[in-house]
Amino acid sequence: MNQKQIIAQELHSSQSALSNIDFKSGQTFKGQGVFPIESFTRLMQEISQGQHHDSVNIDWECLSWVDVLPTGQEQYRLKIQAKTTIPLVCQRCLDDYLQDVEVNAQFVLLNTQTEVDDFPLENDDEDALLNSFEFNLFELIEDELLLSLPIVPKHADQECQKQHIKIIEQSAPQLDESSSLIDPKTGKLNPFLQLKKLKLN
Repeated sequence: MNQKQIIAQELHSSQSALSNIDFKSGQTFKGQGVFPIESFTRLMQEISQGQHHDSVNIDWECLSWVDVLPTGQEQYRLKIQAKTTIPLVCQRCLDDYLQDVEVNAQFVLLNTQTEVDDFPLENDDEDALLNSFEFNLFELIEDELLLSLPIVPKHADQECQKQHIKIIEQSAPQLDESSSLIDPKTGKLNPFLQLKKLKLN
């Protein structure tokens, strides 16, 4: 597989420029820049609103090229990179923390939806997308940033363990020995709980 030699066109670092790119023209593109996080409305919904995010920026880069297969068929490829550090809410201690987010993704742009649907899922090196005369690269960058967020945001264990224990201690009811034998449904002493306590002792 050889790369077709085409001089890449430089992309302007603006939302409007990245939202309407004619990849089907056969022209290749490259670009890099910085966006304030406020540019990404869906990403903004995921971050902690208790933190100041005025200085949070997204660094991005992209490069596209055309590979020529041994059969003579041409395949258009796109690589994007993005990184940032954003404030999230730890789901273990409910405190804010800073999360590093990094995107490093490669795609092959195919001409029909059928080709995209038939693209092998076991391919770990790249994903397939539908090529377009008006490709929205800005939206793709935001999609990949969202996919790179942790499913359950949380501190590293050593960073929020004390706060977690503190919350448990504050929320746990202070029970004396007899109250632990009371059935919460009936409000009466539960003989099975008494037997369990005797067995443990």
